[in-house]
Amino acid sequence: MGTREWRSCAAHCGESLGRPSRSGSTTIVAITARLHRYCIRNDLWPMHDFLTPGDRSRRMAQIRSTDTKLERRFCQSVGRQIHREGYRYRKHYARLPGKPDLAFPKYRVAVFIDSSFWHGANLAGWERKLRKRYWREKIKGNVARDRRNNRAIRRRGWTVVRFWDGEIRRRPWLCYRRLAQALRSSKSALLNFVDAAA
Repeated sequence: MGTREWRSCAAHCGESLGRPSRSGSTTIVAITARLHRYCIRNDLWPMHDFLTPGDRSRRMAQIRSTDTKLERRFCQSVGRQIHREGYRYRKHYARLPGKPDLAFPKYRVAVFIDSSFWHGANLAGWERKLRKRYWREKIKGNVARDRRNNRAIRRRGWTVVRFWDGEIRRRPWLCYRRLAQALRSSKSALLNFVDAAA
């Protein structure tokens, strides 16, 4: 947003809030609050970046796509328990669309460990808080890609299980139950298929 747009926006908010207060003038705090609401509603809020483009690029490049803290936490809490029960998995399985974080090829179960922000958990509830149109489109694109990957993986006869970061942090035992249930149902279906073929 340019300086001219910013000034006209501020003028608009000042005029629309032009009722004088008890002291005889409109308070700066009230105008600022009105300006803030107006800019967020109309996607005009300026984004101040205190880093140079080179520094910002280096920082963004350091964001990992594999072996994240969330994945490590999941493998330590849920993965170990599943491993003890005899289920073996592979990490970052490139043979499936979307490259699932964990895959159980024998049981045909694919597991994705998703960040609530990047993958748009309950996006409708907080989408309006995103100030830049770029981020809205980016996250909506991620959600659409996840749905496409889910469909493609299911068409290959696999089961898809997705976990949000909040679930992994707050309720790892529920994550374990969901994954164990998916593996057991897949295992029983596999055994039924083998029995029917024999």
